[in-house]
Amino acid sequence: EDISSTTSLVEANNKFAFDIYQVLKKEEGNIFFSPFSIATALTMTLTGARGNTELEMQKVLHLTEIVNKKENISQKYKLLCDYINSFQQKEGILLSVANSLWLQKEFDVEQSFQQILRNMYASEIFLVDFQRETENARLTINKWVEQKTQDKIKDLLSPGSINPLVRLILVNAIYFKGKWYSEFDKNLTKEDDFFLPDGEKVKVNMMTKKETCKYAENDELQVLELEYKTSNISMVLFLPRQRNGLSMLESKLNMETMQSLLNSMRMKEIKVFLPRFTFTSQFSLSSVLKTIGMQDAFDPMKADFTGISKSDKLFIFDVLHKAFVEVNEEGTEAAAATGVIVGITCVPAEPVVFRADHPFLFAIRERTAGSILFIGRVYNPAR
Repeated sequence: EDISSTTSLVEANNKFAFDIYQVLKKEEGNIFFSPFSIATALTMTLTGARGNTELEMQKVLHLTEIVNKKENISQKYKLLCDYINSFQQKEGILLSVANSLWLQKEFDVEQSFQQILRNMYASEIFLVDFQRETENARLTINKWVEQKTQDKIKDLLSPGSINPLVRLILVNAIYFKGKWYSEFDKNLTKEDDFFLPDGEKVKVNMMTKKETCKYAENDELQVLELEYKTSNISMVLFLPRQRNGLSMLESKLNMETMQSLLNSMRMKEIKVFLPRFTFTSQFSLSSVLKTIGMQDAFDPMKADFTGISKSDKLFIFDVLHKAFVEVNEEGTEAAAATGVIVGITCVPAEPVVFRADHPFLFAIRERTAGSILFIGRVYNPAR
């Protein structure tokens, strides 16, 4: 099958990317995340969701239409991941995606769930002991993530992020390293000013080069595409014309506007000035996902993951994401990992409050036969 059959899935993932961004942009400072990684980990989890939990997850991931057309999401994911992993062999580039499922030993998991993860998501499946060796399990999973991201993502699961009630964790890791099609000359990099929206100035290492590249502009912004050695992969930069124009740009940016900007790009000779930068972002995504409509999955009373296991009532504790990026004269290195932590309740849910602080009725009855022996109303207990 050819890669064009994944178009509907790619569009769904990209819509999801902007939904997440619209919530995360409220955070302070630099932000970096991999929507592809988050969507993959959640779609693996969706495989075991049923009922309303499944419908909500499909909707949030923009997969409802694909499902209604009776098309197989997992099949599309397999094509897409195989395609992405095929870049590993290309010159000047490393790009890889890896999935894993970490199960509590002796926990009864549906064979069909494991099979789909293994066959469609090329997921490795490991048994660990969350119940008795919680810390050991955490370190083991973190180690796997480190290996798959060339040591760029450490401590995806921070201390205390898992407990003995965890039954499974689904993990996705993505790693990219690419050299620019034409590198920046290190000798031309100079210290220069970078202007923050509030008018403050900071010093940065400003790289520069002249290159013929794809470019578009309008009254509000400039758009530039920088290619890596493998022309299939590129970085697109969106630069507001106003120094404080970021939030306006953010409010307008969605999949459609991005697509039309990309379609309007033309080759042009450009003198590029781009700061060197590197940072790591880390998020707990449960509140973000609830905000965009994925609620039942996190609710111990409502979650339905009977497609994963029928033996215990499972729900999602948290979805953790961590991402790293470095941009310099030679190219770009980026990595991210997502962990979906699924477990059981044992701690009783918050007790329901019954506060009789206003008039009520009551009856005294004999329970076996059901005879009502007395009945009454309390209107004012102070009398």
